[in-house]
Amino acid sequence: MSKSKDNPMTAAIDLFPTLRTLVLAENLDPTKLSLAVEKVGKRGVSIADKHVIFATDGEKVVHWPVASLAALFRGEKQPPADMEQYPPEYVGHFFFIERHFMMLNDIMGDRTDQEMEEVYSALRRRPDGRSLGTTHDFI
Repeated sequence: MSKSKDNPMTAAIDLFPTLRTLVLAENLDPTKLSLAVEKVGKRGVSIADKHVIFATDGEKVVHWPVASLAALFRGEKQPPADMEQYPPEYVGHFFFIERHFMMLNDIMGDRTDQEMEEVYSALRRRPDGRSLGTTHDFI
């Protein structure tokens, strides 16, 4: 696939506006976007600034500045009342999060259920609240 700015796939992927601008400016492949993290030592990662997200298409890493996590949320649509039966269109989003969570586990070792429950609970209530540690900052 060509990484041309005229690529029709670019228009088909619903990226956050500032990320879309960065992807186009840096000529990244939007179909291969992923997060990147700086590995430190054998079992650590560095997240120096929670307002900068490292994104990669597997070939190039770019820094995407974000004002806040809360500012990344778009729309007014409320989530389904019963998340046991979440809509099929959520699957891709959940997979994206889980894929990066597994990447973090590969680097740092398995996270506990208790830690993840605390992280997700904090993110749901106050996405830009105080840090609960590296896992929270990364997720």
